[in-house]
Order: sequence, then C-alpha cells, then structure tokens
Amino acid sequence: MKHFEIIERLSRIHTLIQQENTGSPDKFATQLRISRRQLYHILEELRDYGAPVKYSRKHRTFLYIGDFNITLTKLHLTKISNNNGKRGENEK
Repeated sequence: MKHFEIIERLSRIHTLIQQENTGSPDKFATQLRISRRQLYHILEELRDYGAPVKYSRKHRTFLYIGDFNITLTKLHLTKISNNNGKRGENEK
C-alpha cells in the first residue's frame, strides 16, 4: 500500500473512533474497504502506540477510553518539471 493511502486510512480510523461513529467491527472494516482481520491488526498497532481503544457493545462503536490523540499531517506534493519534461542538453 502506498504511504499516502496508509496515512489517509489511519486518519479516517482515528477520526471515526474519536467521533464514536465506527459501527460494528464488520461495518467499520467495510467502510475502510479492508477485512475485519486487517482492522484488528491496525487497532492492535494503535494499542502498541498507547491508544486506549476499546469496542463498546452497548454503543456499537470503537472508542478511546481516556485521552488519546494522533497528529497526522496531510502532505501536498507538486510535481515540478524542468524544460516542460524535455531532456536537457546533457541528458541526450
């Protein structure tokens, strides 16, 4: 998976957990277009980094128990080409 896709997915997971709006594990995995197994693997990795994430059967959502935050920055890349994509004199 591309790095930017991983960042976007992690950002979406974090936001939905913060909002306590994930739905059931199956629904959450479907929203993310991953398997339930992949979802639990990602959640375990978050726990390894100190995320107190739990599933509430009562509310049917994943949530953070206590304070936890992840700061993810979206990167914006701009492609710059010299000579309008043409080879320079030394590149022929």
